[in-house]
Formats: sequence, C-alpha cells, structure tokens
Amino acid sequence: MEKLNITHDPERYENIFNMYQLENSNGDKYAFYNILSKVSISDNLDNNIFEYYIVDAEMPLTTLSFKLYKTQHLWWLIMVINKLKNPVKLIKPGSVIKTMKIDYLDIVFNAIKQKI
Repeated sequence: MEKLNITHDPERYENIFNMYQLENSNGDKYAFYNILSKVSISDNLDNNIFEYYIVDAEMPLTTLSFKLYKTQHLWWLIMVINKLKNPVKLIKPGSVIKTMKIDYLDIVFNAIKQKI
C-alpha cells in the first residue's frame, strides 16, 4: 500500500480524526481515523474571540453553521463551544448561541492540526 497525498479541509469534522489514507495496489482507498481524539474549547479564552447569535427560527446545527460561517461544515464547532450533546437536536428559536468570530477560526484549525 502506498500513502495517498491528501489535503485536509479543516472545517470538516471527520478530518479532525482522519490521520491518513492509504491506497492498495487495486486502487482501493482506506482512511485511518483516531477516534480517541477530542476537541474542546477552554472556558478561559478571551471573550473577545466570541460573539453571540440569537436563533430566529428552529434549525439544525448545519443550517446555523451556514448562517454564521457560510459553510454547513462547522456545526461541530458550534456544538463544542456551546457544550451541546446531541448533534441532531434542532436549536430552538430564542436560543442564544455563543460563536467564534471568523477571524479566529484559523487559529482553532491550526491548533487541532498540531494536536493530531
């Protein structure tokens, strides 16, 4: 098997755990994941990197992610920041959601990448 040259999209949740991919001589591709990895955001971070959003209608995390970050793939970041447990539970109207400012996302992605 030879190792594939892959580019990780840091927004994709599954890429947090995707360690590497291999391809066998038949062209079959296999991904190897570190499912023991955990992402957490410290409660001691400077509050200036966060802002708050009031949800105006019931919506899934993917929709909220798109509204906030113009991508549905950062649903996991909203979950982590707000310590939500169920990724399929709809966010209720009137909920106040803590979000990370867009300017700080690369810092988070780089920290995650270094930890993997």
